Amino acid sequence: MNQALVFSSHSFLGFEVCKQLLDEGIVVHAVSDKRLSEDRELEVGRNANFHFSSSYPIPYRSKESGYVFFPFYDVLYDEEINIKRWQSMMKNKDGFIPGSHFIFLYSSNWLKTNDSNQNRFQMEKFKEELIEDERFKLTVIYLPTLYGPRQPESFIIQKIMNQTDSEGCACIDLIDDLESAILIQDAVKMIVSMKDKEGSFLFHNEKEDIWLEIFQYLEVNEKIRIRSAQKTDKSKLEVIYVENSLSVQEAICQQKEYQLKNRGGFF
Repeated sequence: MNQALVFSSHSFLGFEVCKQLLDEGIVVHAVSDKRLSEDRELEVGRNANFHFSSSYPIPYRSKESGYVFFPFYDVLYDEEINIKRWQSMMKNKDGFIPGSHFIFLYSSNWLKTNDSNQNRFQMEKFKEELIEDERFKLTVIYLPTLYGPRQPESFIIQKIMNQTDSEGCACIDLIDDLESAILIQDAVKMIVSMKDKEGSFLFHNEKEDIWLEIFQYLEVNEKIRIRSAQKTDKSKLEVIYVENSLSVQEAICQQKEYQLKNRGGFF
């Protein structure tokens, strides 16, 4: 398959998925309620394989099967993502060509809570329907904290760099997964490399002490550094250990540099 449909393409994870797919020569049909920011548009807007739409129903019809990416991870921090429109697409899965491969990208924190909100209920219902439908393929990937350029301000690393939380973060357990963290480029490269692999997976940094390195580099208050992380039940998942292409210092410097160039441009 050489084409993909990517929802929430303006967002932190959704946009990185688009970029990686384009780098591999895959035609990307990107869908979002919002236009891409100027810097994102400069990166992908002139690529002939990139097609953007902000309208629903999606003006995308194909006689061939393809990949369908749902970056549910981005719903964590962006309340303006219109999940109801995603749900309307889910309910109409018969509109997808048999053989299409659905890829769900969740936060690993979902494995640690029993949150029963309506969005999650609809996502899980759709996932179960796909598992039972032999016409389609399904991959489910749970992701820990992703960091790097464009990380949203609700995540702890960005809060610390903005100096809005040097003592402790009230929402740290709701957004960040203190069990692991992965540079977003490394995570997405692995996601795309696994696009033909079915099953349920949990991504984890190859370094068990990655958060300790991050907090030490950022000179974070000891109260945050010693705070324990709730452990994930890995019994029903295949754990994928992701290698680091950059050191913690290099990765966070990259994030800082982007912040300085694009103040106020986070999502």
